[in-house]
Amino acid sequence: MPNITGDLSNTVIRLRPSIANLLYDISEVQVGDIILDPCAGVGTIPVEGAFRRCFVLGGDVVTNINGFHDIVTDYHERAKDLRYANEIAGVASALAWDATMLPIRGNSVDCVLSDLPFGIRCMSSKKLHSFLPLLFGECARCLRMKTGKMTLLCGSCQVVLDALNQVNLENALFESPTSIIPINIGGLSAWIITLKRTKNAATPLKKHRQRAAVLTRRRYQTSTGGSKRMQA
Repeated sequence: MPNITGDLSNTVIRLRPSIANLLYDISEVQVGDIILDPCAGVGTIPVEGAFRRCFVLGGDVVTNINGFHDIVTDYHERAKDLRYANEIAGVASALAWDATMLPIRGNSVDCVLSDLPFGIRCMSSKKLHSFLPLLFGECARCLRMKTGKMTLLCGSCQVVLDALNQVNLENALFESPTSIIPINIGGLSAWIITLKRTKNAATPLKKHRQRAAVLTRRRYQTSTGGSKRMQA
């Protein structure tokens, strides 16, 4: 895989390609599947999925930050050149978006794979509790009903399960997890959670737009004083 280069390359915390491939293996993704990574960072999961001949939609709210955008663009361009050189027909996108208001058509995604914020470096624990239910509501809307599936890497299993329960209390959109696997990433404890989409049609969470707007305002109010390290 191409190395990350650029002025901010030493401040980017990138998901290891080996962990990204583990997520794909656990999900049993097939060639040609449409994959969504709503918290893509620099884009390790989308890039690895493209090498598996998938169509991967990846984006993050930090993608448009000065300096980081250049790193993401360069990384994806060099990965694309490597795919073309080896005649690999996958596609990986790197978009700037808010994961609580995804610009993705409903009922169109085969699998959501994502390395979620751990609530340590890039998002506080309090913000994470507010963010995850909105994120999962959007993932449920985008996933194909009944056949869609989701594989998540997270730092707190219970926080993720609580957020999924909040979504299911309003409308049962996800089945119970099919597996919860503890892993160690460079000394950091983490979890991989897999689950499937139900056949129920997705409906917006109560006051979804208002809650997303509050998170957006808080993010921009604190953006100048936030951490200089970025999870990707």
